[in-house]
Amino acid sequence: MISKYFVKVDDSIENTIKKISDSGQKCVVVHKKKKLIGTISDGDIRKVIVKNVDIKSSINKYFNKNPKFLIEHQYTEKDIKNYFNKYNLDIIPVVDKKNIIKIVIDRNYFFENKIIKTKKIRVPVVIMAGGRGTRLKPITNVIPKPLVPYKGVPIIEQILNDFFNQGFKDFYLTLNFKSKIIETYVKEIKKNNMKINIARETIPRGTASSLKLFKNKIKNDFIVTNCDVLFNVNYENLIKFHKKSKNFITLVGAKKRIKIPYGVCKVKSKNILKKIEEKPDFEFIVSTGLYVVNNKAMKFIPPSKEYNFDKLISDAVNKNLKISIFEIDDKSWIDVGDWAGFKKNINF
Repeated sequence: MISKYFVKVDDSIENTIKKISDSGQKCVVVHKKKKLIGTISDGDIRKVIVKNVDIKSSINKYFNKNPKFLIEHQYTEKDIKNYFNKYNLDIIPVVDKKNIIKIVIDRNYFFENKIIKTKKIRVPVVIMAGGRGTRLKPITNVIPKPLVPYKGVPIIEQILNDFFNQGFKDFYLTLNFKSKIIETYVKEIKKNNMKINIARETIPRGTASSLKLFKNKIKNDFIVTNCDVLFNVNYENLIKFHKKSKNFITLVGAKKRIKIPYGVCKVKSKNILKKIEEKPDFEFIVSTGLYVVNNKAMKFIPPSKEYNFDKLISDAVNKNLKISIFEIDDKSWIDVGDWAGFKKNINF
């Protein structure tokens, strides 16, 4: 609900602290009967506490009374990004002539242009978080990969927030390596109305095998995502595409263009040169590790042997079940599961 980012103009400092904490942001909007009055951040609260102000006091004297805001139908995504970058904001209210109608949030560690949805999306989300994170060693010798901080916030928390902020409430986590640490952290950051089901693999048996742990709990189509990839995707559009296409599996893919920095030799038989193509580039659609899956896929997964997601897709293709690609821009996802991707995208 958008109201979780609201405090009233006469709310107490104590209640505002709770609101900021529950919102998952660093700032909330101050309103009076849904009209924009200002904003108040955790920094504003800290200044008040340093002055030994009673936290039962009203925030009336302490919030920013000149907030930046956007007017409905009069801004672009570029305007949003410019606002966040120019004014170093955490959230931007969107108003019509009378009321606050949307909140745009900036999670500094990722994308700046998420618009909060007000409706609940009932599709469950499975987050595969059982890997050992070998590509991120040596840090994963100490911290499990889902808890590795990316731009100051653990990856698992970013993924949960991303889906939650778009209306998803039901989450299923598969854990294995350092599972107790991850489970403890997830319970601490769990938001109101967020349901998190956790299953531990005793023996790692592949990315698709872990889905079998929820076979009696997930009754309809569901989203599957890896725990080392972050997205800027409208998930509601993804689900609509999946259902409209009547897919067995929808695979989220991104176009990548790869340039070969050398002249490529085209040869005839017996290595006789035909021509040299100078520094060609090739375009591919790559799998991003995000899927929407029909619940019937559970029947494909063997109960007690290794079975990876690529095998599930291959088996589905062999049985002529429909798999379509939901294509996203290559700038709409980042892989932070290895040091190359982590460092490359640190200023994303």
